[in-house]
Amino acid sequence: PKITPESQQILVESYRKLRQGDTMGRSRTAYRITVRQLESLIRLSEALARLHLDDTVQPQYVRESYRLLKKSIIHVETDDVTFFDNPNDDANNDNEDNNDNEDNNDNEDNTDTIGNTDDIVPK
Repeated sequence: PKITPESQQILVESYRKLRQGDTMGRSRTAYRITVRQLESLIRLSEALARLHLDDTVQPQYVRESYRLLKKSIIHVETDDVTFFDNPNDDANNDNEDNNDNEDNNDNEDNTDTIGNTDDIVPK
């Protein structure tokens, strides 16, 4: 399907809106909206035209494509996440792993939990 000049203008405006809505504020920007999303808008608009057996991409197809694409984008509005190492967590996890391995000694593939290899390696 051919894209009409009016539909082309709506495509440009829709892509511009997506790009503007993608900034995170305070001069920090994260551009997750790329040319790939513009191509998606075009493909969706053309697909809607084909669905309606239309030889031209009408403005309503572009608007619907924009709505669909906007709904499919996940916007995450959270503060930065900071991870801290907690030595107690590692000790607790090691004890839990060792307890699990005591119950399941058949598994020969537990190379990360082997403490003393004297029992395993022949001298």
